[in-house]
Amino acid sequence: MEGWLIALPPEVVTAARAIQERLAHLDGLVPVPAHFLHVWIGEAGAAGEAPARWPELAPVELELRRVSCFHTAVVAEAHGSLGPLLAGSGLNPSTFLPHLSLVYVRDEQPPHELRDALVSFRDEPLGRFVADEIALVRFPAGRTTVLQQWEVLRTIRLAAAP
Repeated sequence: MEGWLIALPPEVVTAARAIQERLAHLDGLVPVPAHFLHVWIGEAGAAGEAPARWPELAPVELELRRVSCFHTAVVAEAHGSLGPLLAGSGLNPSTFLPHLSLVYVRDEQPPHELRDALVSFRDEPLGRFVADEIALVRFPAGRTTVLQQWEVLRTIRLAAAP
């Protein structure tokens, strides 16, 4: 599979790992490896082409906060001015929640334990950073290989703010 993502700075990876450790006592969860932590922008189009205007966009300040969950993952929401990036990604910005996946749900478990654990740190921020680069990556999307290290195929540097 090929797609566009924003890699995280080390201090945000450290904060994400701390959240993962706080969930380690719960059954049925698989922590996302440190090398795979990212904010997803969208699948690559034909030949991995990016929207032509991406290099003209200013760097994006992101804040990762509000730990929550989908049916299949515990996530931290990515807040910031991602609209221009998502507008060219093929994702629907009105229904797609930019996020960082922290752990995946491997086995269905009663939700109350996970819900109670998340409530205890739901409002703790994971950090702020400026994303000035988007990477096109390839990774194996098989069930047993999806969390392996990605291969960077190309990067796009966002232009300096005017």
